[in-house]
Amino acid sequence: MKISFGLIVHNGEPFIKYQLESLYPHAHQIIVVEGAVEKFRHASTPDGHSLDRTVEVIKNFPDPEHKITLIQREGFWPEKTEMSNAYMEACTGDYIWQIDVDEFYKNDDIKKVEEILSDNPDIVRVDFKTINFWKGFRAVMRGASYIYGADEFIRIYRFKPGCRYSTHRPPTVVDEKGKEVRGRIVSAGELSGEFGIFMYHYSYVFSNNVKSKSAYYAKMGWGKGCDDGVKWAGAYWEKLKNPLRIHLINFPPSWVEPFNGEHPESIKHLIADIDFHEDGKLASFLRSDWRRFASAGALITEAYLQAEKAETGRVRAALKILSALLFPSDLRTIRADRTILHTFFKCLSH
Repeated sequence: MKISFGLIVHNGEPFIKYQLESLYPHAHQIIVVEGAVEKFRHASTPDGHSLDRTVEVIKNFPDPEHKITLIQREGFWPEKTEMSNAYMEACTGDYIWQIDVDEFYKNDDIKKVEEILSDNPDIVRVDFKTINFWKGFRAVMRGASYIYGADEFIRIYRFKPGCRYSTHRPPTVVDEKGKEVRGRIVSAGELSGEFGIFMYHYSYVFSNNVKSKSAYYAKMGWGKGCDDGVKWAGAYWEKLKNPLRIHLINFPPSWVEPFNGEHPESIKHLIADIDFHEDGKLASFLRSDWRRFASAGALITEAYLQAEKAETGRVRAALKILSALLFPSDLRTIRADRTILHTFFKCLSH
């Protein structure tokens, strides 16, 4: 059984070296498509390439088994679907495993996935539940869109010649006739619940990555439900102004909790190699304040979902949400209470 990894990358430092290190022992191929889409011009060279050392790192990475293929083009890619199909055209494996440069897996978990696929040839797709890190390596994001399954990523498809992506969001592979590949799916819940396998996602760790991505998100026009990306990065990611508004998606509420598990091996190497300083405000918050905001976030989210599913009356749910109001001791707490009140009125208005 051969697994080809398809990797889209642009300004991939500091992750790219450690990503290649992580994947190499398991890969039949690592097909890297480098470059920027049109809406990422703000963080690109004039001809659409990375501003950092991403290309240099890829070209200089030790490749004794000739597993790595680098695909580039002059100029900007229209969007990420075209980039995904560029690595699909080069794929020769039995499975294509889509991976972003800031997504990592533990080595033993990759081996478990290999075993699952080898033992179950009827599987055509595998989804992963993510652990999303925030502002460093000690805090993880909860709430927000994850409640609706946005922390579940489609990542692996069985591959046959002629297969291609019809969309990048969500990743959807179709066969040579344009029909979606169908068959047995290993769900994110099954993979995390039965096997304890997760994707470890570091998209919101480094300031420069967050700022450039936020500017891109702001141009995507995703509309209702998302804050302006640039505003969100400055007010919420940088300054932690509202502990119930951690995510770019502005409803439901979101919060952070300490991470008490272990990082994948390559991320441990990254942390050891770089001079990374944890944010002082976040470190202080995790020592003292996070519990009451997390408790309030979990309570009001559960009440809202119960009302949305008609498991309880909206008035009763709204009163429960109202009971979560925090005593205002500082401006940050007052902002969190505004989020609670917003949830209260949103619950009543439906």
